Amino acid sequence: MRCRIALLLLLAGCVSDSGASTVQIYSWWTTASEAQALGKVLEDFKQQDPNVTVTNPAANNAPSAQEFLQGQVRENDAPDTFQVNGGIELEQYVQGASPSPLTTLDSLATQQNWEAVMPSVILSAAKYGGHYYAVPVDVARVNALFYNKVALANAGIASPPTSMAEFVDDAQALAAKHLTALAIGDAAPWALEVIFKSCLVAAGHDYYTQFISGANPYFAGMAGLQSDPIFDQAIACFATFLAYSNKSEMRNLTWDAAVSEVNAGNPVMTIMGDWAHGEFLRDLGEVDVTFGEVAAPGTSDTFIYTTDAFVLPAGAKNPEGALALLAEWGSARAQGIFYQTKGSLPSRSDADPAKYDALQQWTLAEFQSKSLVPDWALALPQAFATNFDAALDRFADDGNAENLVLAAKNNYDLIVDSHWP
Repeated sequence: MRCRIALLLLLAGCVSDSGASTVQIYSWWTTASEAQALGKVLEDFKQQDPNVTVTNPAANNAPSAQEFLQGQVRENDAPDTFQVNGGIELEQYVQGASPSPLTTLDSLATQQNWEAVMPSVILSAAKYGGHYYAVPVDVARVNALFYNKVALANAGIASPPTSMAEFVDDAQALAAKHLTALAIGDAAPWALEVIFKSCLVAAGHDYYTQFISGANPYFAGMAGLQSDPIFDQAIACFATFLAYSNKSEMRNLTWDAAVSEVNAGNPVMTIMGDWAHGEFLRDLGEVDVTFGEVAAPGTSDTFIYTTDAFVLPAGAKNPEGALALLAEWGSARAQGIFYQTKGSLPSRSDADPAKYDALQQWTLAEFQSKSLVPDWALALPQAFATNFDAALDRFADDGNAENLVLAAKNNYDLIVDSHWP
């Protein structure tokens, strides 16, 4: 096994003279299914390299982790490897200092044949300036609606809603049965962002792409434009979801607690990225029996994708062990272990697709056949998301659409000045 690590170090151009046997990683995978999935990968890594111990002082959510990690990188005190969203977040790390605070992983990409087995849209999120700086470990769909199949059938609803009109009809039918349509876990405001992004895509696939690329004429301040009716349509969609949700209790729930309520039968649906799949399984849900998944209403032609990745800081205290762990993450074996518990899809196409369950097979078919657009976590600076998430949270209380428009307009220069790709 030491030979395997030595080869990886030679390929990556890393040198370690510390002899350290502990690797510190940092991630925001802390729900029960996420922690279990991560633990299984680390167990496999331990079997491959029993001399390396991995520690993980995880954060409770991505924004908290990102804020902490950015500070650690600036102080040259980063963990040996840490989780990032690809795209613009990765770019911001690479551009954050000169020389780059991250080590390139081109040799690992070549050794593991990434370009032959990983989708180009995922690889582009792991690359900056022609070099790979991160190992993509999954492909996640953001615009997913999960539902309790039994509760829906018992309410006389034959199939989940695919349009906003169907959602309203179903929500009213559920209300007549004293059931709530939509579960939201808003303990972290990004859960509202997930719903709004689906609404933005429902308002228009091309419009969503234009908005996240910094080219929206109204928000970019083109003279003579007094409003943006498509954005207003997205706000109306978002307000409709809130009207038929557990809004009064949503701030007391994490997103995974909202999943548990859906699995129990009331509320009956939730809009969440397909990482929720793992939480349904952990809650003893049965795929395509007790729970199902479709695209969020109005978005069936579009797949909003994102990817999680891990990087190698230039100042890693144990680069040898970190690179070995990154090689684990990039392997078909580890990704095959990970997705079965975590949900979503592996980034590698050769990660034993025979083990996909029915919903993962459907998700793969959707990824291969639908229009792909990046999650704005890949495309927009974190400052925009933080400010707009706070505005979404306020909107849930006051319903003031004008303030939500102003939040987008007042922060849109952040997108114009810095967006991906």
